[in-house]
Amino acid sequence: MANAGWARWAPVNFAAIAAHLVGGAGVLDANKGRVATQRGVGASTIAKLALTGAALGFTAYSGAQGKKLQDAGSVRKSHRPNHVTRHRVGEGPAG
Repeated sequence: MANAGWARWAPVNFAAIAAHLVGGAGVLDANKGRVATQRGVGASTIAKLALTGAALGFTAYSGAQGKKLQDAGSVRKSHRPNHVTRHRVGEGPAG
């Protein structure tokens, strides 16, 4: 069920990422002179680009892992390990 929700959310997530990248490119273009000449601005810009790149990489990795889980399907009760289906102490039926 969660996979279906994430699958419906994916286009919105993609649009948000695209808007962020387009906006960031616009800001960088508008400030290219400042980035090139003002002390510290170039280094902070590189750090921000690296962080954004890492975030995009983790987002892509997370999406790929989610797709693998979705493609694998759900786990039937008979295939769960015994420790998942057993009652814990104090949780069994009264009797």
